[in-house]
Amino acid sequence: MKQSLAEFTDEDKDAIQDLFDKLLLTGDFLNSDTLIKTKESIDEKYIEDVIQEYKELLKQKTETENLEKKWQKFLKIHSWIFSYLFSFPIILHKDEAYVGGKGISNTNGKITDF
Repeated sequence: MKQSLAEFTDEDKDAIQDLFDKLLLTGDFLNSDTLIKTKESIDEKYIEDVIQEYKELLKQKTETENLEKKWQKFLKIHSWIFSYLFSFPIILHKDEAYVGGKGISNTNGKITDF
């Protein structure tokens, strides 16, 4: 049965972190093989969650400002996706940027995103 990370409380997460901190104190408990297998499991779960979130975003077909914000948040959190697309590291500095166009009445300004 697959579990969701949302099932864990903040106290659960703190307890897991505390356990790992204590296990790292003993150099022989977490060997390279164990760490690699654990990282593979974590990476697999993380990628599954990202793919599921991506699919949920794709289901919404109506173009809305809210949808745009959801995509911006998704791409900000998972900015590593850009590095895979463009084959070099990408660093996001701002979510949106003002690029001009406002008149004296402070209207019609242009804002661009990623």
